[in-house]
Amino acid sequence: MYLSNLISVVSKLFKPLVVVLYFLVAFRVISRMPLGPMNEVLSVLILLMVTLLGAAEISSHLLRGRFNYLLLVLSPLLIYPFINAAVAQQVFGQPFRFGLLAQRYHYFLLGGFAVIYVLRKNILTTAQLEQYFLRSMYLILFIMYFFYIFINPAIFSGTEFVKLTGYKGWIYEFPNGVTAGLLIYSLIKFTLHKSIKNLPGLLLTLFFFVVYGKDRSQITFIVLVALMFMLFHLPLSRFLMQIISSLLLIALLFTVLMLITPDFVNHYTELFSNALTLFTGEQTEEYSTNIRHFESEVALKGFSENPWLGNGFLSSQWNDGYLQFYRYFYPADVGVLGNLYVYGIIGTTFYYIPFIAVFLWMRKMRKTNDAFLLTAFYTLIFIFLDMQSAANNIKFIGIQAFFIGVVYYFRYHPPDSANKVPAKLKSS
Repeated sequence: MYLSNLISVVSKLFKPLVVVLYFLVAFRVISRMPLGPMNEVLSVLILLMVTLLGAAEISSHLLRGRFNYLLLVLSPLLIYPFINAAVAQQVFGQPFRFGLLAQRYHYFLLGGFAVIYVLRKNILTTAQLEQYFLRSMYLILFIMYFFYIFINPAIFSGTEFVKLTGYKGWIYEFPNGVTAGLLIYSLIKFTLHKSIKNLPGLLLTLFFFVVYGKDRSQITFIVLVALMFMLFHLPLSRFLMQIISSLLLIALLFTVLMLITPDFVNHYTELFSNALTLFTGEQTEEYSTNIRHFESEVALKGFSENPWLGNGFLSSQWNDGYLQFYRYFYPADVGVLGNLYVYGIIGTTFYYIPFIAVFLWMRKMRKTNDAFLLTAFYTLIFIFLDMQSAANNIKFIGIQAFFIGVVYYFRYHPPDSANKVPAKLKSS
């Protein structure tokens, strides 16, 4: 009896711990934190878990001779790292093993299959996964707030945990866009389900995006996604009221900020005005805009030389990667141009296909009001838009894989709660 109780307690603690670790690792939140060997150990263990669960889901379909649309959509991406490593060897002379190992986190793509497996086998219910997702996102938000508020990032100079920018100063290398899922979920619950208790989450994530994230493209995209959601899911009268009230709130906030901290407002005005120079070709004194212009020229030149398969992905462990050839060049900085440079037309197309598939799956579920499903769909829209300015798929493919798995599960294994507000988390 005591043994069974102990097993039950361990099980209740183990599940949430593993799920939280999955989000921290697969969403690349702790990948650059100075944790020493522990970081790599955690990453390998979670990747191994995801690989085993993903392989179990894939093999279960293959052994039963059942067609799996997700495998059809993602299989090219599972194979492409081998092609990409061979391309990098041919173009730059990088040893094949470096190219393959540099893309090991790419296989968090299997997280999409792992999500389906744990839900289909009832290891977790959709309500439980939803609650674990929320708790993990709040934990991630808390971690990022803690470091930005209480710890000066400059003390980590010389590590990969921070970087020095020309217009933000020292910043942490957190994937700030990871909080988009929490922001979108909170927005959906607050507007569609009229849940006041989700308002703090909405305000906290918005505040983080504006005050600490300071990414003009991500702010623009999150606003577009929010408008898209409200336009398609709210009655026209409520949509117009939300727009009017939001504009009034922004105007009031803008006025207050101009009185309290005009430098902050001027800083944002300068950020967005400098971004326009990328389209006009004019020069600016902002370092970030100028360096993106330089990186875009590098990417365009490389793409024109190898348009179909790209130039391959270089490991920073092999003679500093791209830096040995270009002094300063990170393909992820220049979005779709970076994807075309690394993967070529063929590989970049493979990255776009899953988003097309998600759109087609959602067309069959367009009447749903399930907050978790809608969060997965609209977060994927945000990720897709963000890919155009910052190739997040190069570093953070685990994020989109999770949401793709959620959408696929709701489409082909719809839970009873698919058109209802999910129930509260029950003890597992």
